[in-house]
Amino acid sequence: MRVAPQDFDLGAFTILPDGYKLVFSQQVVGGDATKSTLLAQHGMPLIKPQSRDYLPAGNFLAWHEIEVFKQPARIAKVGN
Repeated sequence: MRVAPQDFDLGAFTILPDGYKLVFSQQVVGGDATKSTLLAQHGMPLIKPQSRDYLPAGNFLAWHEIEVFKQPARIAKVGN
């Protein structure tokens, strides 16, 4: 199971512009498969493209966090 673009569009997760880390909403629920795959990625940084030209713009990510992301975020994992 991997993070799908539809989940981003629905606000299940966002990407923080400082560090490009995945953050999941507390509203994301599921069984063991969800917990062991999707939520295990909470707080993890994206694998960045070779060219910075392909990174999402910080202002668009900030807009997504405010306008689309289903607050509140899950508590960050220790060490991330």
